[in-house]
Amino acid sequence: MHGDLQTLLALLEPTERETLYLNCIEGMSAREIGELTERPRNTVLSVLARAHRKLRETAASDAKIAEHGIQSSL
Repeated sequence: MHGDLQTLLALLEPTERETLYLNCIEGMSAREIGELTERPRNTVLSVLARAHRKLRETAASDAKIAEHGIQSSL
């Protein structure tokens, strides 16, 4: 599972990875991340939403591939 997570995170843009890390691991709010990275709060929220969507869609796609016994391209 650990390798799968690394593969998924590698698909994100560096800004998405950083923002997701600060939010999910460091527990920072969008406002705090915005202050730290000098980005507007709404931009931070957009980046978080985009990162979550990418991870969710990729994980769902991989699950469907595995369900049908097809090797993933990741």
